[in-house]
Amino acid sequence: PRDTERLILYFKDLNLPKPDQYETCMLIAFLQQLLTFNGFYDKNLEFLGLKRVQIVASMTPATTVGRHPLSRRFITNVRICVVDYPERSELTNIYAELFGQALMESRPRNTECPLDKEQISSVMVDIYENIRKSFTVDDYRHYLFTPRDLTKWVKNLFRY
Repeated sequence: PRDTERLILYFKDLNLPKPDQYETCMLIAFLQQLLTFNGFYDKNLEFLGLKRVQIVASMTPATTVGRHPLSRRFITNVRICVVDYPERSELTNIYAELFGQALMESRPRNTECPLDKEQISSVMVDIYENIRKSFTVDDYRHYLFTPRDLTKWVKNLFRY
């Protein structure tokens, strides 16, 4: 990139494009070429080199609906970081704070709040975990519940 120190390209849902009949995804092949040769060939077959470009991508597991596994050749050339869902205690703490902020904004000043944010968030996390256990992706692929659903729940509670 000109006039900058570096360029960061972010790809969301990198494993979303469907591979062709030869199990090749054009986007992954292009990114592999960028990583391996630090550039690519244009339509006139001239090599265009890239410097100071960083590629960052996110994706969900290939077992999710509409996602496809990445090629092994590509995976061997990249660094992978896996971020899993938070533990139950972490979820309770996160949503207790979120709930506390929402409670502070919704009540009048100088009034006591009769609700216990830790208890409410604990019950919400219990319900969330029970739903995840009862409705699994193994039954139907669209039964995918994430902490994002808890966040929407807290936000929607305070719309009323």
